[in-house]
Amino acid sequence: MYPKLTQPVTDTAGVIDAESAATLDRQLRALRTATKDIIAIVTVPTIEPAASVEEYAVKLFEQAGIGNRDLDNGILILAAVKEHGIRIEVGYGLEGIIPDGFAGETIRMAMVPEFKAGRYGAGLVAGSTRLIQKISAGRETEVDGIPPAPSGPPVWLFALIP
Repeated sequence: MYPKLTQPVTDTAGVIDAESAATLDRQLRALRTATKDIIAIVTVPTIEPAASVEEYAVKLFEQAGIGNRDLDNGILILAAVKEHGIRIEVGYGLEGIIPDGFAGETIRMAMVPEFKAGRYGAGLVAGSTRLIQKISAGRETEVDGIPPAPSGPPVWLFALIP
C-alpha cells in the first residue's frame, strides 16, 4: 500500500516529467547537504484504502522515517492523483520554520494552480522551492542552486499608497 522511499522523489503515479524530476532531485539533495534537513516527494495514483490524504501521509511519513530520528527534521510532500489531494507533512523539528499555515499557503499558491493545469512536476518544483527557501532562511544558510526567498512587499507598492 505504501511505496518504499529510496530516492528523494518517488513518482509511483508517473506524473512528473523528466526535467522536473531532475530539478527536484538536485534541489532536495542540495538541501540535505546544506542543512541536513530532508524533503521526500511522493506521488501515488490513489490513497485507497486509506480514509484520507492526511491519514495516508502521516502513516507514510512514519513508516518511511523521513529525516533524522533524533532531530525529526523531515518533510513529506504527497500528491494523490485520483483524490486530487496534496499534503505537506512536517516533522516536529521543522515545525518552527515550516508551520502549518505556511505549508497550506504553499499548497494553495504554488502547487494547486500547476496541478490543475496538469503540470504536476512544475507544481512540485514550485512548492519544494518555496519550502527550501523558507528552511534556508530559518537555518540562516544558503542552499546551492536555490535563490533566497523574496522578502516583504515590493518597494514600488508603497508609491501607490496615498
